Amino acid sequence: MESRSPLEIKMIRLYSSIYIPDGFDPFELTLNGLNPQLESTHNRIVLNNKLNNFIFNDLTMATSFFGLPNRLIENEQSPRNIGKNLIGWQDHASDLREGFNATKAGTHALINIALVIPKFALNVAKLFTELLPGVVDVALDHAAKLADNAAKQSESPAVQYGYKALSVAASVGSAVAKATRFIGGAITSPINNPKRGMQLGKQIAGDGIGGKALGFVLAGLSVVMTTAACVGIGIVAAPLIAAAAPSIAAGISAVGSTIGSALGVSSFTAGVATLAGAAGLAASTVGIGVSKLYDKCVNFWYSSGKKEPKSTQYEYTKNPGNTGNIHGGMGTQPQLPGTGFKGTLNDELKTQQKNTDQDAMHPQETKEITRQNSVFNFNC
Repeated sequence: MESRSPLEIKMIRLYSSIYIPDGFDPFELTLNGLNPQLESTHNRIVLNNKLNNFIFNDLTMATSFFGLPNRLIENEQSPRNIGKNLIGWQDHASDLREGFNATKAGTHALINIALVIPKFALNVAKLFTELLPGVVDVALDHAAKLADNAAKQSESPAVQYGYKALSVAASVGSAVAKATRFIGGAITSPINNPKRGMQLGKQIAGDGIGGKALGFVLAGLSVVMTTAACVGIGIVAAPLIAAAAPSIAAGISAVGSTIGSALGVSSFTAGVATLAGAAGLAASTVGIGVSKLYDKCVNFWYSSGKKEPKSTQYEYTKNPGNTGNIHGGMGTQPQLPGTGFKGTLNDELKTQQKNTDQDAMHPQETKEITRQNSVFNFNC
């Protein structure tokens, strides 16, 4: 991953938490169902780097915005990887799975192309409801920290006061922008916004009981806002629906007859609003579970039905500063002290599993490696 400024990294984190690449979970920080923090030291380094290279890749960010499938099937993001996503291809699949994938490739591609239009339209809306206030939030929060640091470094009371005033003003503006993004997310990201509410609770009140309680409150608030927004959209859209589909108007009117009478509105409008509100409520509650189940199924599909590939050589070349190159398509990785391994990746992973005391032997180096590979820690 090329060198980027701290502010640029924050902006890309923000972008990837709104335009989420396929297979990536910005809340649990997993890639294709794998969590780097649950892996051994060596596996964590490899998976961290793969995740960072995937998230910070320009092609990943572009395809996420335009609604194209971009799951990481190969070792790194590429036009070829996007093509495999488009037709639903899998690497190292069994002969039976390859035959099945070949028969459905055309249909799979047509479905993905058809989904581009609604995905892109939603992503354009997210520019205004989530990305713009998010950019303001991140920029002002960054400015507040810079002003606070400048105040601490200055010896002049007047200058300190000025910087502190700027820091407070920027912090207030950041909070307003964060709240605006949260409200907008309830409309354009009904499934993920409650998760963001849980995350915000921890950011505001810590990881303890207070943070969790506040997170539940914000998640519930997101569900309420999503439901209310859908009701409002239903009321506005009712006349258009009646004109476009008069044949179903009677059925919808039956749904809203009681509510319409109580509120003094037409049964049809009440019916549309009720159905829309129910859809919003379902999307922001049941939708979370459904999306998790769907992700698990997709991850299982791509990880199953494989035949054992030919062994690939990964040769570690020691360089000054305990860094090395893993030759075999994985890119440049930090090397653990004292290793000079040459063999297959599976053999290396087995070796690392046996050497479970590696972290204890080199606590400072391990801590630094983990820090260097944690730039994907999304708090956006």
